[in-house]
Amino acid sequence: MLLMPASGGPHPAVAIIGPVAFVKEQSPLHYATRFASRGLAVLIFDPCYHGESPGAPRRYESGDAKIEDCQAALDFLTFKNGIDANRLHLLGI
Repeated sequence: MLLMPASGGPHPAVAIIGPVAFVKEQSPLHYATRFASRGLAVLIFDPCYHGESPGAPRRYESGDAKIEDCQAALDFLTFKNGIDANRLHLLGI
Protein backbone atom coordinates (compact mmCIF):
# COMPACT_ATOMS: atom_id res chain seq x y z
CA MET A 1 0.00 0.00 0.00
CA LEU A 2 1.47 3.34 -1.07
CA LEU A 3 0.34 6.49 0.72
CA MET A 4 1.14 9.75 -1.04
CA PRO A 5 0.96 13.21 0.56
CA ALA A 6 -1.74 15.54 -0.72
CA SER A 7 0.79 18.21 -1.75
CA GLY A 8 2.79 18.15 -4.97
CA GLY A 9 6.05 16.22 -5.17
CA PRO A 10 8.56 14.90 -5.59
CA HIS A 11 8.43 13.64 -2.01
CA PRO A 12 10.94 11.89 0.19
CA ALA A 13 9.75 8.34 0.82
CA VAL A 14 9.98 5.65 3.46
CA ALA A 15 9.28 1.93 3.26
CA ILE A 16 8.12 0.48 6.56
CA ILE A 17 8.53 -3.11 7.70
CA GLY A 18 6.89 -4.16 10.94
CA PRO A 19 7.81 -6.46 13.81
CA VAL A 20 7.81 -10.25 13.83
CA ALA A 21 4.57 -11.87 12.59
CA PHE A 22 2.91 -8.60 11.53
CA VAL A 23 0.72 -7.63 8.61
CA LYS A 24 0.75 -4.20 6.99
CA GLU A 25 -2.62 -3.20 8.47
CA GLN A 26 -1.18 -3.39 11.99
CA SER A 27 1.64 -1.19 13.36
CA PRO A 28 3.04 -0.11 9.95
CA LEU A 29 -0.26 1.56 9.07
CA HIS A 30 -0.16 3.74 12.19
CA TYR A 31 3.31 5.02 11.31
CA ALA A 32 2.44 5.39 7.63
CA THR A 33 -0.52 7.68 8.15
CA ARG A 34 1.50 9.96 10.40
CA PHE A 35 4.44 10.16 7.98
CA ALA A 36 2.15 10.81 5.00
CA SER A 37 0.41 13.64 6.87
CA ARG A 38 3.87 15.22 7.29
CA GLY A 39 4.77 15.12 3.59
CA LEU A 40 6.46 11.76 3.08
CA ALA A 41 5.38 9.11 0.63
CA VAL A 42 5.06 5.82 2.52
CA LEU A 43 5.09 2.21 1.34
CA ILE A 44 3.84 -0.49 3.69
CA PHE A 45 3.82 -4.12 2.64
CA ASP A 46 3.41 -7.66 3.87
CA PRO A 47 6.72 -9.54 3.76
CA CYS A 48 6.94 -12.96 2.12
CA TYR A 49 4.93 -15.65 3.89
CA HIS A 50 2.68 -13.12 5.69
CA GLY A 51 -0.65 -11.43 4.97
CA GLU A 52 -1.36 -10.92 1.26
CA SER A 53 2.17 -11.86 0.15
CA PRO A 54 2.76 -15.31 -1.33
CA GLY A 55 4.98 -18.02 0.01
CA ALA A 56 4.84 -21.20 1.98
CA PRO A 57 4.95 -22.10 4.74
CA ARG A 58 2.63 -19.36 5.95
CA ARG A 59 3.71 -17.08 8.83
CA TYR A 60 7.32 -18.19 8.36
CA GLU A 61 9.95 -15.75 9.64
CA SER A 62 12.87 -15.46 7.22
CA GLY A 63 15.45 -12.75 7.80
CA ASP A 64 16.92 -13.29 4.34
CA ALA A 65 13.50 -12.94 2.69
CA LYS A 66 12.77 -9.76 4.67
CA ILE A 67 16.05 -8.22 3.49
CA GLU A 68 15.10 -9.02 -0.10
CA ASP A 69 11.61 -7.58 0.48
CA CYS A 70 13.07 -4.34 1.83
CA GLN A 71 15.40 -4.00 -1.16
CA ALA A 72 12.47 -4.63 -3.52
CA ALA A 73 10.43 -1.96 -1.71
CA LEU A 74 13.20 0.62 -2.13
CA ASP A 75 13.66 -0.38 -5.77
CA PHE A 76 9.91 0.10 -6.34
CA LEU A 77 10.02 3.57 -4.78
CA THR A 78 13.01 4.55 -6.93
CA PHE A 79 10.92 4.40 -10.10
CA LYS A 80 7.57 5.67 -8.78
CA ASN A 81 6.31 9.05 -10.06
CA GLY A 82 6.15 11.77 -7.42
CA ILE A 83 8.96 10.32 -5.31
CA ASP A 84 12.44 11.75 -4.89
CA ALA A 85 14.70 8.72 -5.48
CA ASN A 86 17.55 10.55 -3.73
CA ARG A 87 15.62 10.70 -0.45
CA LEU A 88 14.57 7.11 0.28
CA HIS A 89 14.43 5.67 3.77
CA LEU A 90 13.61 2.38 5.45
CA LEU A 91 12.00 2.04 8.87
CA GLY A 92 12.04 -1.27 10.70
CA ILE A 93 9.71 -1.55 13.66
